[in-house]
Amino acid sequence: MVNTICGEYFQQMRRYVYVTPKSYLSFIQAYNELYNTKYKAIDKEEQNINRGLFKLAEATEDVENMKIVLREENAKLDAATEATNKLLKELDEKNKKADIKAEEVNAVTEACEEQRTTIEGERDVANQELNNALPYLRKAEEAVKSIKQTDITEIKAIRKPRDIVKVIFDCINILFMQPLDPVTPMVIEVAKGQHAWITDSYATHGIKNMSGPLLQNLLYFSSHEKNQINEETIELLEPYLNLSS
Repeated sequence: MVNTICGEYFQQMRRYVYVTPKSYLSFIQAYNELYNTKYKAIDKEEQNINRGLFKLAEATEDVENMKIVLREENAKLDAATEATNKLLKELDEKNKKADIKAEEVNAVTEACEEQRTTIEGERDVANQELNNALPYLRKAEEAVKSIKQTDITEIKAIRKPRDIVKVIFDCINILFMQPLDPVTPMVIEVAKGQHAWITDSYATHGIKNMSGPLLQNLLYFSSHEKNQINEETIELLEPYLNLSS
């Protein structure tokens, strides 16, 4: 009946009328539902990966800083201990011949002991700060362990990944000290906002990582190579972490 009426309308008004089948509208609705489901899943995985990388970099930086402080304080303590022991030995050897200098010796000894106590206190503080940083490192390691091969396979199947996915894979390239494409200004969309950024290396390097044992490489990096992250790598990662936050 609809087709008949459309024909009559054309005969009278010389204008076509098109009727969209309900099955096509149902197809569009099903497509939207499937798209929203996949988007939410990918968005959740994106947040997990980003959180893991951020915590890993943050914990690694804290641990490295604490190691530096601890080494410095241990060096001071060793030097002070060696100097104190040497001084005490010399004073003991000369004690019988230098009773006149007894007060001076006691004063020097007391000063050395105070210095040693101070250094030991600083070392305890450094150890405490290191212990405080360890939980963050553990959380970062657990976040990396939560990544599954199915997650990587799902990302690899996306024909046009979102900009945040490309940014995350650029971070992986930086951590692995792999090459990136030449810098060219561009605008990306992250967290529903436009950001001035640079060209990503997803098409040239990110996909190559997914073609190999990416999950094994991430787990190995988390277990054996995270302590090799240096200040230069942290500096390169900083704008990516600020962007994702």
